[in-house]
Order: sequence, then structure tokens, then C-alpha cells
Amino acid sequence: GNLKKNPACTVANESIKQVDSYGAKLGLDPASRARLAVGQPAEETNEFNL
Repeated sequence: GNLKKNPACTVANESIKQVDSYGAKLGLDPASRARLAVGQPAEETNEFNL
């Protein structure tokens, strides 16, 4: 008989690829987090800040 790949493996692999893609878009890994352009918050003037 011929060997066949279980369809569940294909579904699992595609799901992993989608989760990785979403994580990269949301900045959930270090490389994509570095690519996000997030400005620094403006420093507030406060009598307690030195």
C-alpha cells in the first residue's frame, strides 16, 4: 500500500503558520516587536522627576 499523510497533520501545520503570522503582525516576537514603530511617551513634568 501507499503511504498517505494524515489530513490532520496538514491542518495542524497550516494552523501553526497562521498563528506565527498573526503573532508577527501583533509584535509578539522580538524581531517583529523591533520593527514596530512605537514612539516614546512624552515625559511629563513633575516635581518628583529628577
